[in-house]
Amino acid sequence: FPLVINDEYSNVYVHAIYDNTNLFVDLNYNGVLDQNEPKYEIDIKDGWKEIHVISDCIKLVSDKPIVTFYRFNKSDEYKDLAFEYSPSSPGKKFIVPNDGYAYITACDNDTSVEVVYGNESTTHDVKVGDVLKLRALRGMILKSSDNIAVVLADFDLEYGDYSWATALIPTSEFGNTLFIPPKIDVHYADYKYLKYSAYITYSDGTVKVIKLGDEVRKITSEKPAVAYVFFDAYARDVSSAVYRLKHYTFAFKVYPVSELGTKGIAFTVISTLDGNVVNLDTNYDGAFDKTVVLNEREIYNIPTETQSGFYSIDKGVFKSKYPVLVYSVLVFNENGAGGATSAFAYKSAEKVKIVPSPTEEEPLPLPIPTVITTTPTPIQTPTPVPTTTTTPELYKTVNVISELFKVIQELIQEYIKGLFKGILGQFQIKF
Repeated sequence: FPLVINDEYSNVYVHAIYDNTNLFVDLNYNGVLDQNEPKYEIDIKDGWKEIHVISDCIKLVSDKPIVTFYRFNKSDEYKDLAFEYSPSSPGKKFIVPNDGYAYITACDNDTSVEVVYGNESTTHDVKVGDVLKLRALRGMILKSSDNIAVVLADFDLEYGDYSWATALIPTSEFGNTLFIPPKIDVHYADYKYLKYSAYITYSDGTVKVIKLGDEVRKITSEKPAVAYVFFDAYARDVSSAVYRLKHYTFAFKVYPVSELGTKGIAFTVISTLDGNVVNLDTNYDGAFDKTVVLNEREIYNIPTETQSGFYSIDKGVFKSKYPVLVYSVLVFNENGAGGATSAFAYKSAEKVKIVPSPTEEEPLPLPIPTVITTTPTPIQTPTPVPTTTTTPELYKTVNVISELFKVIQELIQEYIKGLFKGILGQFQIKF
């Protein structure tokens, strides 16, 4: 977690999806549990474990996959401020989808980070546990000599304006098929505009912005890509004495299907294939007690609208047959008044390789050739079989060609006879 605000409102949340999960906070970033480092053993039934650490960068080490996210939430004199993000895998190349600030930390010492934007390039050295903060622009490319982790964010601690964050996905995890969540109908009593967009980010550094609609959108691309969803409501907090306009924002990442898994915590879930059987442990006791079947682009646990806002309510531990996209949205706008907003998405565990069944749109695969290890025999060229036709016009044409050939043959024979007599006559004169 390279973005951490050191105060009482800053916490990491962890949920086990397997019993007997052991984890610790790696304070010196060496990957080994040392003395005095906080350690925990958690089970599914324990729910969300809250971890508070004073540090610029937090590193968790777990012996089993977990669901985790960082949350900063502050409400002070109507200065509502909140953002969340779930960490991504480290990598060596990242593409910035939108303007903001990049928070970068290294996984190894003496890591060199190159920042490329247009024709300009700068290089920075980053150590483990240190955080490099820099202004990031859409389309900027971050390349490193060793693995790094990157979070993109924008927030205003003084006025509570612009509060969003998302971990960036390395280009090594880009893919060709994306499922983009739909917009949510947030209602504000007084606002200037609402923007709900997806920033389709390609591995070559290009970014395409699209508006989100009421349905899940499936996008396929020849170039590897990921997406980031951004929400921006420019509205008034009508409950505030200041009564000023501000930006209520959130952002979260959208993994391609090739990186999605089948096990995790059921916030809002989108299926990537038809007939996706999803088993749920809603009691967190290790036993599945509910089953739903989802088709492609179908949503389970849609963010629920209440008097105080929209929420992706945690519905338990799930195990699905096919990959699913999981994300969480939290929007406070009680009685139409602006409030804290946040969201995050995580990569579920237990990836499965999906081999699509042949369909009318997809050609059948070619048969695999049999490998013969015996001595090859010469290839026999088959004698072509003449095609028989009874077309009258074709029959007449063949007869004409045959007669013409006979005439040419007779002319050639007469010419050869005359030539032979001439040569014989020359010999008779000489003798």
